This record gives sequence, structure tokens and C-alpha cells, in this order.
Amino acid sequence: MTIHIAAADDIQPPDKKIASKKVTGRLLDAQQGDYFHASVRTERGNKESFFVDDDICFLALNKKEVLVIEYDEITRYFPEGRGYYPANIIQSISTRAGQNRWVRNQSASPNLTQWRECASDLLTLSDDRHGQ
Repeated sequence: MTIHIAAADDIQPPDKKIASKKVTGRLLDAQQGDYFHASVRTERGNKESFFVDDDICFLALNKKEVLVIEYDEITRYFPEGRGYYPANIIQSISTRAGQNRWVRNQSASPNLTQWRECASDLLTLSDDRHGQ
């Protein structure tokens, strides 16, 4: 039996919550790099970017809907950047009409195949919106 002792480098410092916020808007595009992000054009005309994880399939299935997004504005430690950086983490999403809702730690998580399919679908949103 092997026991792994966490080294100091393995320990992820906790997120630092700045505020809880809520926006209403439409998905604008999605980007994939080290992390997956989706951008929303709010009803006020602002562009907000969010980290995407277990909420990816909800976003893909409702990409043409007006969405109500409740999120935490945080600073998170990213080992790649060796420091804390701002991030918007979605806590819940619902369609404006309220027919569908996703809630962090309460809604089902997609398996890897589903996640990839949903990611691919969201990435086409960027192509659709930019006429490519």
C-alpha cells in the first residue's frame, strides 16, 4: 500500500470570495484554453466571463435562452500563474422563464463524454456568432 503525503506544492489555497452577484443575459461565446470559459452579454450591455465546469451541459442545452446567472466573484490561486487571479464561478443558472435550473453541488454532473460533447457544442457558439 502506498500512502501519498501531500507536499506543500500539492495544497490548493482556498478561494477568496469577494462578492455574490447576479446577471441576466445571453451566451455570447465560449473559449477553451487551460480552462473553459463562457461569456455572457448582459442586459446592461456588459460582457461577463465565467469559468465553466459541471454547468457546461446546462449552458449548451440552453445556449439560445436568456439566462439568469448567480455567481461568486472570487480570487483563486492558479498554480500555473503562481498567484491569485480574479474568477467568476457560477453558483446557479436558470432560464429567464424559469423552466430549467442548474445549481452547483445539487444538479447532476456530466460524465467525461457528455462534458466533451457539450464543450464542442458551446465552442460552435463562438463560430455561429462571428459568422465563421
